[in-house]
Amino acid sequence: SNMVSTKAETSVDIHILDTNDNPPRFEKSFFIGNISETAAVGSLVLVNNTNPLVIKATDADSGLNALLLYEILEEHAKKYFSIDSSTGAIRTIAGLDYESQTFFEFNVRVSDMGRPRLSAETTANVKIFIQDENDSPPVFDENEYFFEGHFPNNPIVPGVVIVEAMAQTAGVVVSENIITVSYTHLR
Repeated sequence: SNMVSTKAETSVDIHILDTNDNPPRFEKSFFIGNISETAAVGSLVLVNNTNPLVIKATDADSGLNALLLYEILEEHAKKYFSIDSSTGAIRTIAGLDYESQTFFEFNVRVSDMGRPRLSAETTANVKIFIQDENDSPPVFDENEYFFEGHFPNNPIVPGVVIVEAMAQTAGVVVSENIITVSYTHLR
């Protein structure tokens, strides 16, 4: 048998394995959201009161090397918010109070799940504004107010006087409160 002109063919599949050589990158460096102070615990923080605030990053690798893990860095913010470690969505984990804190500002780190684990070169800055709601009734500084005076140019209507008073709602001056005050006319 002569094998000089014999020929053989075969197919070979070559699988190229990804090396974790690309760190994640945030889509932008600054994210802004808002939430009502009366939102229930577990509520999503929103963007312009419509869509959920989602911190987004990308990774040019594939497989586990491209799976991302998000983390809030500041301890104070972690008391009020959590970030879904895989999606980047931010939720409340405690009640909020505009009168105590009007906004939160913190940083988020993103890392991939590859080996070695790579993190973005920078963090994303997040600012969440708390929306004030009418949840605190006005409170006067004193329980009773006494006035002693004489009104020579003003007619006095026996029985009731209408006056304007200032009240505060946890630091916000409210001046539209009209109170009715009863008095006794002394001669």
